[in-house]
Amino acid sequence: MTQLNNALILSAILTLSAALPVMAANSEKDYRNNVQWAKDSIKQNQNKAGYTGFDVNSLCKDATCQQEVANPSESRYYNNPSAMDSAKMQGMSTDGQAQAVTSGFNNGRPTIDENDPAYHTAVGYQNDAYNISHGISSKYHDCEKGLVCEVDSQPRSCTLPTNNPVQCYLTPFVKSTSVKEVAHSYSLTGTPPFTIDIKLPNPNVKIVRVQFKGEYRSIAIDAELSIALNGTFIGHVLTERAPGTCVANQPCAMSVNSSLTTENYDIKASPLAVHISANWDFYFKIELQNLPITIITTETHVEVGYNNSCGAVLPECQQVQSQCVEGKETRMINGIAVTLDCWKEQTTYQCAFPNTCTTLADCSIQSTSCETQLGGVCIKDKQQRLCDKQQCR
Repeated sequence: MTQLNNALILSAILTLSAALPVMAANSEKDYRNNVQWAKDSIKQNQNKAGYTGFDVNSLCKDATCQQEVANPSESRYYNNPSAMDSAKMQGMSTDGQAQAVTSGFNNGRPTIDENDPAYHTAVGYQNDAYNISHGISSKYHDCEKGLVCEVDSQPRSCTLPTNNPVQCYLTPFVKSTSVKEVAHSYSLTGTPPFTIDIKLPNPNVKIVRVQFKGEYRSIAIDAELSIALNGTFIGHVLTERAPGTCVANQPCAMSVNSSLTTENYDIKASPLAVHISANWDFYFKIELQNLPITIITTETHVEVGYNNSCGAVLPECQQVQSQCVEGKETRMINGIAVTLDCWKEQTTYQCAFPNTCTTLADCSIQSTSCETQLGGVCIKDKQQRLCDKQQCR
């Protein structure tokens, strides 16, 4: 314990002694602080348990040492700053290292070539100083193998799928319309006056003509039939006997060839159910068998298309689910009655894109952004990565 204490006190004294020759007059404050630190260190060690006293002369090997301790040569600087400055100037003029430092400063700051390999190596040592001093290997220094490595960082980009499901909605719209005439043929049998009901297949129709053309069978009397459409008189139909033999008072072959327009009929009304009335214009009630009648209508054909709320769907996206959320009904589109089984269909898509980032797994991710969207949902991400290329020596 005594030797330890002695060593600590001697260390404090030597530290103080070594500081004196290099101090300038403007460093007096630092000097006095160091003196006080040395005194405090001595006191702290003297106050430690086990301290048995200290004689600095016991550390000297001869009388010359004891005389130096009692009267150190640095004492000439005490309260004499000019002597310290003089010693400083003399030391700088005679010491080779001091002259080299002075010469270097006088030459100014040297020009550094940042492309110099030595400069890069030095900077690398400086930046990785902690790892090197603690024997920790990094990508720049392999402490086990004694290698210095150059790392060239190259930016790379890649894409990868997000696997987010996308919900879209399909809604119909009138893609095109076309108008054409359609003939609806029937036959009338019975004894006028009578009324028959005919149901047309399309509600978007307008009746433009009613034709009676062809042969039927009846008593061979030339007569006229009065025709009404839904209670509105539209004209007369003349009947006559067809060529050939005919037995009196027996049904014979008869012919008719008349075309009635619907000028007197409210063509704005287009009911599915049409009532046709026929009656003789004289008091004889003659039976008709298979009197041909053709109703000519104009019908609007509607071609329906579908809008996708997500817009154009990429081929990488496949529909995985579908359900109707607005069912069957008839709606007016651009003044046209359209009947559909489903007016709004919800569809779910799943998109599959290749993951090009797997080949850059060892690269650090710098940023991630959405590259492709569908219906406001990101389906493909783009990543910026930094890849290190290492060369060691």
